Amino acid sequence: MKYKAAIFDMDGTILDTISDLANAVRYSMRAGGHTDDFAEDEVRFFFGSGAHVAFQRALACEAGETPEEYLQIGFSRDYLPDEAARLQEIFAEYYPNHCEERTKAYPGLTEALDELRDAGVRLAVVSNKIDPAVQILAEQYFPGRFDFAIGISENNRRKPFPDMLEKCLQAMEVSREDVVYVGDSEVDIQTAANMGVPCISVAWGSRSEEFLRGHGAKEIIRDTAELTTVIL
Repeated sequence: MKYKAAIFDMDGTILDTISDLANAVRYSMRAGGHTDDFAEDEVRFFFGSGAHVAFQRALACEAGETPEEYLQIGFSRDYLPDEAARLQEIFAEYYPNHCEERTKAYPGLTEALDELRDAGVRLAVVSNKIDPAVQILAEQYFPGRFDFAIGISENNRRKPFPDMLEKCLQAMEVSREDVVYVGDSEVDIQTAANMGVPCISVAWGSRSEEFLRGHGAKEIIRDTAELTTVIL
């Protein structure tokens, strides 16, 4: 066995959440007095760095910025952070109650997790989604399959800070030499680098293969059969 543990991102990696996220963003923006006509393909690029950054990007998109411009938010600059925080509060109240209306696991993902568990691999989820939603979705779609799941809270800084991954290692009692991280975005690539663990990028999520390679992806897989092969 190549790795003793695998840590997964949630949105775009193990769960197709974009429809529920887009609906929640539209609701929050509308309730906050803003434009609410974002397409799902636009909302995909809002997320990756947590809800606060997502709403900064939504506001920048509303103001006419392109994805190339607003993707820098959360890394090199902020955009209307106070207004984004107000919208995030609306989202935080709405989304946990509507986070599983259209969300679904990616095809073959549940079977892949079962294969990994049967082989003795320990599994965890680390997400920039708010922690209550992470707990709800992990248990709803993958009951009993993850040893540990964690999302953003007052005590957990968002990725790419490695804090939540460190908590995973402690909870699962494994060393970083035995761990691989699996995600679908540039944030995940940077998170793994900050943690000092290898990263597997998936091509079925929120970013294209070309985009991932442009942001330093070293290993990209295209289906869940490849996932188990690479980890085992």
